[in-house]
Amino acid sequence: MLFAACAASRLATTVYYIEDPDSLRFALSVYDGYDVAAMQPHFPGYPVFWAAAKLGYSLTGSFAAAFSLIGGVATFGVALALQRLAGEKLNGTEGWALAALAIFGPLFWLMSNRYMPDMAGLALALGVFWFLTAPGRSREAGFALAGLLAGLRLSYMPFALVPMCAALLPRRNRMRRLGIFAAGVLVWLIPMTLDAGFQNLLASAGRQTAGHFAEFGGTVYTESGLGVRFLRLFEAIWADGLGAWWLDRHPLTMVTGAGVLVLVAAGAPAFADRIRRDPAWRLHLAAWATYGLWALCFQNVLHKSRHALPLLPLLLMAVGFGLFRLIRARSPFARAAAIVFLAAYVATGVVLAMQHRQPTAIAQAKTCIEASLTGEDTVASIPLVHFYLSAQGVAAQYATPEDLTAHRAEQERPGRVFVVGDFPLSPPGRLAASGALYHNPYVNRMWSEVPMRVYDTGPARADPAPVPCLDQE
Repeated sequence: MLFAACAASRLATTVYYIEDPDSLRFALSVYDGYDVAAMQPHFPGYPVFWAAAKLGYSLTGSFAAAFSLIGGVATFGVALALQRLAGEKLNGTEGWALAALAIFGPLFWLMSNRYMPDMAGLALALGVFWFLTAPGRSREAGFALAGLLAGLRLSYMPFALVPMCAALLPRRNRMRRLGIFAAGVLVWLIPMTLDAGFQNLLASAGRQTAGHFAEFGGTVYTESGLGVRFLRLFEAIWADGLGAWWLDRHPLTMVTGAGVLVLVAAGAPAFADRIRRDPAWRLHLAAWATYGLWALCFQNVLHKSRHALPLLPLLLMAVGFGLFRLIRARSPFARAAAIVFLAAYVATGVVLAMQHRQPTAIAQAKTCIEASLTGEDTVASIPLVHFYLSAQGVAAQYATPEDLTAHRAEQERPGRVFVVGDFPLSPPGRLAASGALYHNPYVNRMWSEVPMRVYDTGPARADPAPVPCLDQE
């Protein structure tokens, strides 16, 4: 029943459009062809995730449904892990309460419909942790899963390092476990190397690694203000992850935020007792801190809230302990408070999941341009926007804003210039339409507002073609 709820909810909120360039690369890898050198997807290639998505695509005939199906399985894995780690029964009231926190978690739900491996990576990371720390579980299985995790979501490996190191402390079976981990890596690394070629793979790794840390933005090397980084990471956990209130959010999120604070306070004694008594919980706290430090310094927490995902399970269990206390209380007021919190939490998750089905601002821009594009028109924007549009078949001429300024002669030919983004440039013609496209930034942080301007560069026309979704001048 739990699996059915996870799968059905994700399939019901499947996203049938490409919401950003990151999602586009994974979609291209599934329906166009896996090619790490061409960044389909980008290095480290995520071969384990790609194989699962490709299998889902073969079974369903829809890459969108395939990603949602993987998200449903991943949500089930996260819910199951929360129940197991908290020591709650699957069919008990407390177990279902924890499952609800996973199923309706706003960021969990959004990421389980994204064309990305983050939610699947979280489920596998929790599985690694479970096998490496739970009594009576196979440590060897944990190391095998850790090897697969490196091929599914490499950036989640810092979370797995703490339980892996703890499992390697006893000398007995140390080499065996390391060998099993290596085998788990080789299962996906060998096919990926054979497909891409060693030199191409090495070049892709070098470019992407250097870009991630020093060029693309978002890490401590390019944006080093730790205060701002910490605030953004906190916002990603508090607002995006838990659905709590932040500036300009709906008042309902105040109820969710207040409920989180009350429940964490109510469950703090039980949570602290579990940390004190159970070594596995201390390991989870250490893994949480290790990944948190990695994300704070070396992940793009300024612009992408999804990097906070591995930090949420332990916090949700802290919320869960407070929820258990209210559920078990004999006071009708306590139980009513639990119901009010769950209702607000569920509503926040559902609303965001439904908003997610509506095109993002850049997807709206694509539709807008396609509806009025002619063969003589030019799109002026940054290269990443050019990639997003051209890879989806938008047959325009492309130029950067600097190109428009440098080559004024190009402005004399017939046609229009669609400027996507807010750029300081000399008007390349008569302003024909302008406006901005929006989506809720708590659905997707990337490009939540996309300004657009359209210029007629040829002779003035008596009946210029209107540009949908923009204000005509």
